[in-house]
Amino acid sequence: MSEFSVEVVAHRACRVGENPLWDERRQSLFWCDILGGEIYCWNLASGAVRVVYRGEICGAFTLEENGDLLLLRDRELALLDVENGQVQTLRREVVPPTGRFNDALAAPDGAVFSGTIDPVDDWHGQGGALFQIAPDASAQTLFRGTACSNGLAFTPDLCGLYWSDSTSRTLYRFDYNAQTGQARNPQIWLRLGENESVPDGLCVDCAGNVWLALFGASCVRCYSPQAHLRANLVFPTPKITSCVFGGPDLSELFVTSAGGDRSLNANSPDAKSQNLAGALFRVRRTKTDGPKGFFQGQSEFRSKFGPFAN
Repeated sequence: MSEFSVEVVAHRACRVGENPLWDERRQSLFWCDILGGEIYCWNLASGAVRVVYRGEICGAFTLEENGDLLLLRDRELALLDVENGQVQTLRREVVPPTGRFNDALAAPDGAVFSGTIDPVDDWHGQGGALFQIAPDASAQTLFRGTACSNGLAFTPDLCGLYWSDSTSRTLYRFDYNAQTGQARNPQIWLRLGENESVPDGLCVDCAGNVWLALFGASCVRCYSPQAHLRANLVFPTPKITSCVFGGPDLSELFVTSAGGDRSLNANSPDAKSQNLAGALFRVRRTKTDGPKGFFQGQSEFRSKFGPFAN
């Protein structure tokens, strides 16, 4: 991996670090520990990390137009003011009975795509689903029958929407219409074998390459738009969960991980063997040549649920 360098940005020993989200206005990265019930903010200029949320389990969130975070919790929508920590519940039971939300993506029209996990068995169940939620909190079901819905990302031309179904080890590509906001016609884009671990979170660069976190395999893989393997980034911990481009020009990849345990004494054998489980990593490219748009991120859209609260 000489073309890339990997460093630790923060080590919160997250049980399930997830949902990395770059805020271009604040030049900061948000991410969460789902099972720890916390959301963090890392500032690029200072390198400081602060806890902006402690509370109910939150498996997904997006940036709102005004800078708040839209929290997607257990079938519930809420707004978080990241400056003072105030949380305002918008709507409970926003989707039919299922488990908690897991990963989310804001759309150009301010809507949100987000999936859920099976409430009983998030590895083998079928009670999870993928939803499209409008800014008025009305929800449309796009897919049912997964145990664990995961990463989402648009193609650069906004004609496609990728979705990771961890249960079937499959990435789907929906046809997406940015004018109508409709996602339809899911097709299998990539299916991993049983020995290739579990596809988790993902993002797409400006060249259309898909950067996919593989839970249990210590890596993020890069696939071309034609689903050909282009690169394999290796990390010093196995449970890699998600990734997003960030930094001043969106040319750095931030990667979350799971498996941390903050209850362990730092000097205990178990803590030492845990190493960097649950850390947040940053990947930089050491070469400047290559195809245009490769390892160059796209700006994130912002959800527009704030007016619904008024």
